[in-house]
Amino acid sequence: FVDIPFPLVLQHCRRKEGTDLSRAEVSELDLSGSLVCGITADSLIVKNNVFLSDGFAAVGEVRLTGAKIGGNLECDAGTFTNPPRKDVAGSGTALQADGINVRGDVFLRGGFAASGEVRLTGAQIGGDLSCTGGTFTNPPQKDLPRSGSALNADRINVKGSAFFRGTTANGEVRLTGAQIGSNLECYGGVFTNPPQDGVDGSGKALKADRINVGGSVLLNGKFTASGEMRFIGAQISVAFDCENGNFQAATLDLSDALANTIYDPEVKWPVHDKLVLDGFAYGRISTEEQVDVTKRLDWLGLQSTSLFRQQPYLQLAKVLRESGDSGGALRVLEKMEELRRSSEKHGPGARIWSWILKGSIGYGYYPGRAIRLIILLSVVGWIVYGASYDAGTIVPTDKDAYKEFVDPKTERQVPPHYPGFSAPVYSLENSLPLVKLRQADKWQPDPHRKGFLPTSVPWFLRIQILLGWLLATLFVAGVSGIVHKE
Repeated sequence: FVDIPFPLVLQHCRRKEGTDLSRAEVSELDLSGSLVCGITADSLIVKNNVFLSDGFAAVGEVRLTGAKIGGNLECDAGTFTNPPRKDVAGSGTALQADGINVRGDVFLRGGFAASGEVRLTGAQIGGDLSCTGGTFTNPPQKDLPRSGSALNADRINVKGSAFFRGTTANGEVRLTGAQIGSNLECYGGVFTNPPQDGVDGSGKALKADRINVGGSVLLNGKFTASGEMRFIGAQISVAFDCENGNFQAATLDLSDALANTIYDPEVKWPVHDKLVLDGFAYGRISTEEQVDVTKRLDWLGLQSTSLFRQQPYLQLAKVLRESGDSGGALRVLEKMEELRRSSEKHGPGARIWSWILKGSIGYGYYPGRAIRLIILLSVVGWIVYGASYDAGTIVPTDKDAYKEFVDPKTERQVPPHYPGFSAPVYSLENSLPLVKLRQADKWQPDPHRKGFLPTSVPWFLRIQILLGWLLATLFVAGVSGIVHKE
């Protein structure tokens, strides 16, 4: 409770007992290079800066809960040691600064090392939070309830940027509900907390649910994560940048997150079933060339297949369409429909129908395929009917014309008024429903001839008519949009 109107400077000193500055007021506090056995400074008011740096070492908890600092909190090259220990009261928290209010910057960088949890829950920082090159160590240990959290900065409010460049965290880093005015930069950082059987708190590397970032989130420069990375409901105003990031040993959850841009060249995404994109919305994919749709489909394919979600595919299709790649958007939508149908439990009949829809009209996204199939069907029919006519097994339907056509004296001629046979027109008319070209009602396979060709042509004709109706119906269904479900 003491009001100290001058700077309190104790550089390179050793305090064998605890230091209590609770509710004190001081012009400036400088403990650079000193060794202390913990500090209690709850609700401390410092008009200028606090220096716990340049070789400062604390054995025991340093408490700055609710402190107000008018300048910077500088802990560069400081060592804070208070790991969790069994049956040791007060162990487990290296730096306790919940609710601290710092008008300037907070520096936990340049050789900063903490053994035990660092807490900045609800802190207010008027400048930057810089943990560049810092080391946060509090790995989860069995039967140690205070272990597992390396840095807890839930609900922190940073007016500037939060820097974790080259930061090493062994244990969970928490930024749930954090407000960051500019960027969250983790260039080259290593966040490690792999899952361990029977160890509470393991498996969570970064929890940034509902974080609000006014700039970009940068998990780039060979950033490496081992454990779960959560950005559920995150709001990112600019870019989600993970260039050269390595998430192969991580689970990345972007459920319901929002970002303006994705930038991810040379990224190593999580393995299959470890990427969650349901609800993730983004405005564009930043790339120097056109978006590679195949790679993007592979990216979506890393999601869990146990419960299929349409939204990630609809989102990608929307971005591709808005970028001018309508063909790529259709590929994505077709793949979405294929996976949706395959995820549903159906019998053999439904699977066959799904296969027909895919091959004929691409589940409604490629109705033009039906037209190409009708053309192919017509060409095949042209060949079949042409060969059949040459063999004399395609004959007129009129009795008089038929007699003249089969009479050996007239050599397959028909009366002058009777329309002549045209194999391509005959095939096209039988392939297109409701189209009349005066061939199908004037010519037919000879019902009186026996043999393989005469008996097989009527069957081909029936199949051609059925396929023509089916393909035409599917074409109309595809154009009208009643087949696919978005």
